Amino acid sequence: MVFEFISGAGAGLHARQMWRRVKGETEDALNRMGLYDTYSLRPGFIQPMHGSTTRHRTVRWIYALTSAIFPLLQKGFDNTVTSTDLLAQAMLRLAIAGNVKKILSNRELNALAREQAAQHSPS
Repeated sequence: MVFEFISGAGAGLHARQMWRRVKGETEDALNRMGLYDTYSLRPGFIQPMHGSTTRHRTVRWIYALTSAIFPLLQKGFDNTVTSTDLLAQAMLRLAIAGNVKKILSNRELNALAREQAAQHSPS
C-alpha cells in the first residue's frame, strides 16, 4: 500500500510550533509502520481550483484576491505556492512511479506535477 500524507511546509520533529512538531511526529510514525511506500508532502500555500472553497470567510477572501495573480505567484514563488491541481498531479505521479525521496517540499511537488502533466499531454 502506498500512503501519501499531506503534512505541511515547516513540519519536523524539532520545529518550534507544536502543530509543526505534531505533523513531523506523524510523518515519522507513518515511515515506521512498514507500509510498502510512504510519502510526506509538504506544500505551502495551496490555491484551490475549479470552485473548491472553504467555510472560513477570511481565507475565502485571500483565495479570491490571489486567484487573479496566481500564475505570477506560481512563477515567482514556486518553492511555496502550488494549487490543488498541481498537488493532485504530484500525488498521482508518486502513486504510479514512486520516488526515492520520501519527504517532498512544495518545489519538488510542483516539479513532479509538471513531469506527470508532460508525460500525459497530447503530443
